[in-house]
Amino acid sequence: MRATPTPPKKTAVKKTTKNNSFPIVAIGASAGGLEAVTQFFQNMPAKTGMSFIYMQHLSPDYKSVLVELLSRVTPMKVIEAENSMLINPNTVYAIPAGKEMIVSGRYIKLSPRKKNRSSFLSIDSFFSSLAEQHKEQVIGIVLSGSATDGTIGLKAIKHEGGLTFAQDDSAKFNGMPKSAIAAGVVDFVLSPKGIARKLVNFGKFGYVKHRIFGKGKENEIDDENVDLKRIIRLLHEGVGVDFTHYKMNTIKRRILRRMVLNKKKTLKVYATFLSKNSVELDMLFQDLLINVTNFFRDIEAHLYLKASVFPKLLKSKAPGETLRIWVAACSTGEEAYSMAMTILEIQGNKSNTKGVQIFATDLSEQAINKARIGEYTKQELEAVSAERLKRFYTKSDGGYRIAKSVRDMCIFAPHNILSDPPFSRVDFISCRNLLIYLESSAQKKVISMFHYALNDGGYLMLGESETIGTLGHLFANVNKKFKIYSRKKSTGLRVLPDTILGGRRTISTKKIVSIHSEKQISTNSIDLDKTIDSILLSNYVPASVIINYNMDILQFRGVTALYLQHSAGKASLNILKLIRPEIAFELRTAIHTAIKTKKRAEKSGIELRIDSSLKTIRLEVVPLNINREEPLLLILFNNQEKIEVLESTTNGAKNNSVLKDRRIKKLEEELMAMRNDLHSITEEQESANQELQSANEEIASSNEEFQSVNEELETSKEEIESTNEELTTTNQELQMRHELLTESYNYSEAILATIHEPMIILDKNVRVKSANKSFYKKFQMKEATTEGILLYELGNKQWNIPRLRKLIELVYSKGKGFENFEVKLHIQGIGETIMLLN
Repeated sequence: MRATPTPPKKTAVKKTTKNNSFPIVAIGASAGGLEAVTQFFQNMPAKTGMSFIYMQHLSPDYKSVLVELLSRVTPMKVIEAENSMLINPNTVYAIPAGKEMIVSGRYIKLSPRKKNRSSFLSIDSFFSSLAEQHKEQVIGIVLSGSATDGTIGLKAIKHEGGLTFAQDDSAKFNGMPKSAIAAGVVDFVLSPKGIARKLVNFGKFGYVKHRIFGKGKENEIDDENVDLKRIIRLLHEGVGVDFTHYKMNTIKRRILRRMVLNKKKTLKVYATFLSKNSVELDMLFQDLLINVTNFFRDIEAHLYLKASVFPKLLKSKAPGETLRIWVAACSTGEEAYSMAMTILEIQGNKSNTKGVQIFATDLSEQAINKARIGEYTKQELEAVSAERLKRFYTKSDGGYRIAKSVRDMCIFAPHNILSDPPFSRVDFISCRNLLIYLESSAQKKVISMFHYALNDGGYLMLGESETIGTLGHLFANVNKKFKIYSRKKSTGLRVLPDTILGGRRTISTKKIVSIHSEKQISTNSIDLDKTIDSILLSNYVPASVIINYNMDILQFRGVTALYLQHSAGKASLNILKLIRPEIAFELRTAIHTAIKTKKRAEKSGIELRIDSSLKTIRLEVVPLNINREEPLLLILFNNQEKIEVLESTTNGAKNNSVLKDRRIKKLEEELMAMRNDLHSITEEQESANQELQSANEEIASSNEEFQSVNEELETSKEEIESTNEELTTTNQELQMRHELLTESYNYSEAILATIHEPMIILDKNVRVKSANKSFYKKFQMKEATTEGILLYELGNKQWNIPRLRKLIELVYSKGKGFENFEVKLHIQGIGETIMLLN
């Protein structure tokens, strides 16, 4: 065996660099990675302004020669990483064998690899530490390798705004690149040579010098920038999601990142490019929706839920009631499934378990689709214990699928929390790390929506950096550490917050809306209170109320005591129960007219007796055309004139006569109006009866159709049950055949082990697939240096015999075997040996 010289040990570099901010290129690889990284560095110039750190899965017992090999293919300085070594640009750092590596600031931190830890977690750990420390300055590259290491790390890099690459089909082992690509966290899929050229182009474009992309660059773009608003509008029109009320710095960082990837130097150029490229529009949208989550995130919080919150909620449910949970911004489903598993563990094997429904929603349909499938890689289940893995998952191709008992508890759906209506009658809401991306007005709206959705005493759980802000009067603090709150009881009417936040960021509030205008009043950025105030200001704030079509008063304006009074008995906010009797008939008629015509209705000359005087008043009912789920009416009360009522005296006969004439005239007018109203009501009643008759006939017809559909569904159900039985039978047969195949395989392995002559089995590429014990004993070899190796490369290449090559080629091409082929070999450690090959 040829001995490989050990490279000289490098000392830690103490020299600092003038530029304290430069990109760090993190490269992760495993099997087949050395060839790929060689091609990469062969195409990188000596001075790029970037630092390169290469991390490969290495055996703890393996003496690494990475430094020597990489030094031959790159003009850059190549150093074996040491603990506390400073990272400098234009330098390549290689991980030593038997070590785990992370970064702290600009320094490399090494630690011995734990014996019980798989090496296939090392790249994820390293990438994630880089992303946390250096944000958008990190470029992550995953090259050839088996398994899935690197996927979670690339996700962390992309979440922080860095760039991500994966090797294309040129990878000898495509497990690692394929996993990252499938997870949707890769910006570019290229060959190693293509990745190198792309990085060189980024350097020329200005990535390294931070002309466009760098820390704090988003602060240089004004929130009111015309091109920024145009991009947000294009997103709203293209994908149906308005990012106006998201934090602008986050949005701007994502836009700057996409500008770098597309080599666009100004917002204006990128906005124009975006308007003509729907694919790029979708890519920007996906970048804005990076989903970062994992199972049992914050294990202490889940333990608290298991010990305190969930048992209390389950105990509060009567038999037949369902515990309802809403996981908002659920990403790819890990949080929802974690809670489902926790509840199943609490319920155990009890026969009287309570029903549980978990509604899991997210803005990203791509994330929801993955959550619905419920299939995860082994690395994504790192936080799941072996006991849970066995109980709640089943093995599938390349990963694990969530068990049916857990999946049936969860309902996944796309949902925009800023515009779609919320769920209701919910007992527990989990919304973690969404509010940090929203502006304060949107945060307040979301918290109000959660208050509406929760039952009294229901719980709300937020992320560790989030709070309920100024809405403390709606929630009680249950656990400050885990940010768990409970909905306070008796916090007033349960009012659904406006489903807002879909329009422009700024609308001038100086414009007064005329009460006589029949145009729709926009409330995209002016709330209901301001809309009502602007109307009342134009009429000198008369006494008024706002009601819905159920006649319930929602708000009071001005002094209304003259017109409204409480009656004895149960309290009510119904306008018809609070209004003075003298006004009730006219008010009811005016409301009915306004609802029917959708126009302003008015009643005047209504007499109202106050102590020793009479007042005539005028009332108006105005429909409010605002963007709410329920229509509203504004009722205004105005004084017309005051009529003195004098006591009966000798000098007051004439005044009494005038009052009597006025009263008679008023009663005649009321009688005439009542007749007109009664006639109108009669016609409407007859019309309504005809419509009810038609509707009744349609319902009867629909009932017959539904009956027919129900019969068809019953038939389909029976067919499905029959098919299911056939599938069950087929599955049992496949299971039996699998057992027979396993038995046959074990049988053949046992026979192979008992053969005394050395024997090897080759695959179609003439690589060793397996060998028996006699072979390893005879030639003093090990499985690790035999299996998967080309026959002609075994040992000291003693089997590389031209005549033997021809005979083996005949076996593969023509199926022609050979017997007793004599070879004479010199085998190291054995000596001269003559053998017959068959």
